[in-house]
Amino acid sequence: MRIRLLGTIDVVLDGAVLPVPGLRRRALLAALALQRGAVVDKDRLVGIVWNDDPPSTAANTLQSHVSYLRDLLGDKGVIQYRRPGYILDADGAETDVEVAQQLFDRAVRTSQLTDRARDLRAVVDLWRGPALADVAGLPWLEEQAERLEDLHARAGHALLETRFALGEHAQLMPELEQHLRDNPFDEQMHGQLILALYRAGRQADALDAYQRLRTTLAEELGIQPSPDLRELATAILRQDPALLQLPESVELSGPPVPAQLPAPGATFTGRQADLDRLDTLLASERGGLAIGTIAGTAGVGKTTLALQWAYRVRDRFPDGQLFADLRGYDAGPVVRPIDALTGFLAALGVSGDQIPVQVDQAAALYRTLMTGRRMLILLDNARTADQIRPLLPGEPGSLVLITSRDRLSGLAAHEGALPVPLSALTEAEAHELLTSVLGDARVIAEPDAAAELARACAYLPLALRIAAANLSWQPHRRIADYLAELRGDSLGTLTIDGDPQQGVAAAFDASYQALTFPARRLFRLLSLVPGLDLSVSAAAAVSDINAADARVLVGRLASAHLLDQPRSGHYAWHDLLRAYAADRSAAEDSDEDRAAASRRLYDWYVEAVVAAADLLYPHMLRLSQTATAPMFADHAAALTWLDSERANLVAAVRQAAVPETACLLADALRGYFHLRRHSSDWLVVGESALNTATALGDIRAQAAARHSLGTAYRCMGDSPSALQHYDEALRLTRLCGWQEAEATALGNLGIVYQAQGRLKAAVGRLTTAIALDRRIGRTAGLANNLGNLAAVYLDQGNVNAAADCFGEALELNRRSGSRHGQALALTGLAQAYREVGRTDDAIWRFTEALQRCTEIGDRDGQAIVHIGLGEVARDQGRTTDAYERAQAALTLARDGGDPRTEALALNLLASAARDPHEALRHNTRARELAEQTTVPRTQIQALLGLATANLGLDDLDQARHHAERATNLAARCGYQLLEDEALAISATIHLRRAGARQATG
Repeated sequence: MRIRLLGTIDVVLDGAVLPVPGLRRRALLAALALQRGAVVDKDRLVGIVWNDDPPSTAANTLQSHVSYLRDLLGDKGVIQYRRPGYILDADGAETDVEVAQQLFDRAVRTSQLTDRARDLRAVVDLWRGPALADVAGLPWLEEQAERLEDLHARAGHALLETRFALGEHAQLMPELEQHLRDNPFDEQMHGQLILALYRAGRQADALDAYQRLRTTLAEELGIQPSPDLRELATAILRQDPALLQLPESVELSGPPVPAQLPAPGATFTGRQADLDRLDTLLASERGGLAIGTIAGTAGVGKTTLALQWAYRVRDRFPDGQLFADLRGYDAGPVVRPIDALTGFLAALGVSGDQIPVQVDQAAALYRTLMTGRRMLILLDNARTADQIRPLLPGEPGSLVLITSRDRLSGLAAHEGALPVPLSALTEAEAHELLTSVLGDARVIAEPDAAAELARACAYLPLALRIAAANLSWQPHRRIADYLAELRGDSLGTLTIDGDPQQGVAAAFDASYQALTFPARRLFRLLSLVPGLDLSVSAAAAVSDINAADARVLVGRLASAHLLDQPRSGHYAWHDLLRAYAADRSAAEDSDEDRAAASRRLYDWYVEAVVAAADLLYPHMLRLSQTATAPMFADHAAALTWLDSERANLVAAVRQAAVPETACLLADALRGYFHLRRHSSDWLVVGESALNTATALGDIRAQAAARHSLGTAYRCMGDSPSALQHYDEALRLTRLCGWQEAEATALGNLGIVYQAQGRLKAAVGRLTTAIALDRRIGRTAGLANNLGNLAAVYLDQGNVNAAADCFGEALELNRRSGSRHGQALALTGLAQAYREVGRTDDAIWRFTEALQRCTEIGDRDGQAIVHIGLGEVARDQGRTTDAYERAQAALTLARDGGDPRTEALALNLLASAARDPHEALRHNTRARELAEQTTVPRTQIQALLGLATANLGLDDLDQARHHAERATNLAARCGYQLLEDEALAISATIHLRRAGARQATG
């Protein structure tokens, strides 16, 4: 006998299909079948079958339906009554749901691709239509149907992956294309189609498919393709041989989902009424965005309850879980909504350079990405409703759970949040918690002392866990003796004023006094560490001990429940414990010792960041010198450490406990932010450093902060803000006599002026910078500024001067070993050679530049080189090669998010296109992007492209209009080469008109 739920509900008995008449009977059979082998309470069955609105006769009607189903199944023993409900016998029947799950599990376990494909195909074939199709309108069953459809989708995805690994590319393409028509944002399947096209020898079609997806994501969602897809496109561009290798095995994977919930903790007791109240959110979640707020005093167990419940229900949210500690009551600054949104967007797959820095824009993108997702979002330790609102999804389907010491009444009033007030444990629950840690025998032996200990801890879970942990380390100590020690401290006051926090303090005191002297000292000094968590190395630095000793002591604090370990190698603590440690430090440590500890910590931060900088961006000017010793094995290790510590480093700069060193730290992070483009953090660090440096009156540090902010705004495309900060940086560097930074500021002003089309001003700034670099002997700065000046010369048509500057910059960069500098100089030199017709030399330099860009992972540089090589190919009549180079450049430019480079790639694509209508489409898009950039050079190139495209379509009026605009703008800005090109197009238009008049005359 098989009960079938994957479609309409029926029963297959001895080969015959038996329908189940009646909605309530089908619902009852489905409810029992989905929980086969488990007793289902009668009241629960009534709630499922009648949607919590049963008739007065529901109990009798339920029994009648059970009798009917027993007769239908032909065996009264299949459905049995067992108090307090009914059970579908595990041996008497099977369900197609169980068969599907078993086959899927077997497919996951096997390493044989053919066996896996067979099992997965069998899973997919079990579906006869939408699961539980004929019990619509009953929420619990609809929820189960969604889970089953998720299994169906995962099996289908897995089958496609497996067939793909078996080499069935041609057979899969129609299925993939049909799937993507129905699911246009399924990036995983887009990747499969792109790879299938490439393996079928259709590289151009593969890149075209990627570009279509990139356009769809940008226009519909405002995001870039995932990093995996971008890497695939890059590998296709390189024609990576590994792409053609079929794997011997493949691990099944679904779309990656965030799983950010911290571990729930080992000891949890009671709270059943609170768990039941939270369960009511699951019903409301179907009709709208479900929001719950757990509110209560510090140490009452809000976070523990939230995590316990979240882990129980997380399977109901197949798209994952997001978590943020908002630090609403921490001694340091609270987490801003933009900071939490930045973390959420990163978890949802948005790269750092694509995350907006304005909270409204970030929240809008977050709401867009959450559309159609079912996620559980836990916002811990919130302070106000305003901190929460930007983090709420915009559509139903997800559930948001919030913990706070405040009731957040505004969320209940305006957003319909369900309040879950949390009080201290009951006496029975406190007894259960102590028993779970200390064991039955110990608590039974001293029942009165255990009860008194619970009362002394004010029945607060945090205090009870700490007291119990302290006793667990002393297995032979009597609870009464421990209690007497507490009485000797502050226990006597607890029953007078009823303040529950004194119970926490008493528990903290006992645990603290039980520590060794070194552990107590470390515990106190850790209160000086800013940020969300801390590493063993940070603990060693702040306490001035070696890492091995610090690891032992931190482990002891964690064992005493005075620290938690939220992630590998990092420790954190409850904000009450941090405040307690700070109080103890203020009472026991001298001001001099505390200041020395903070200095050690900040010195270690700077040393580590500078060591990373020495590897990642060694030629960037910094306030600090090189590290005293290497700390990282290679570039990857340095970048991984910076990524891991980013939040703590930002917090250290914001807190500025050691102001001078905080300024050094902020400046050393500038190169990291330039690499990673974490714009929001970059601006926070820059503004914090500027405020700190201003308060110190440190002009040099103010100049560094202004320089960092200018570069941040320049990378964000905000030229006016960049100029404001660079101008002030220049003034400050001259005021304090910091000539290296003065040359850097002059050079960066030249870059911005060039982007704005102010070429004469750019030349003035850059030549002044170069003269200063030569005078002070700063080779790295000289090479950078020579390359930037050469680029301006090239725009002005002074090709020989440009070539000379590029050549000198290349030689300097080769001496210093700067691969990034070499790539820039080689690219510029190649462009100069192309302008004077030295085609072979241009190709040689472009090819070498592409190699350097690839070595250092400079995607924008790669795109520029592909454009250069494509222009050479187009000039030589090799339009197919030019078209492929343009496609490659377009892929790289779109992944990098630079509209200027994307516009250049589109112009090249248009010039290489055989169809003039296609060319016009590409040129029109390039013009739209150019207008967004406000960069005259890019705008002129787009106008020239449109003029050429319209010329190809014989629309001479439009061609003349665009050519004249390009000519005027180029002349006004001084772009001589572009003006010459515009005049040449105008001349062609004039000749075409004259020829047309002559033909008609």
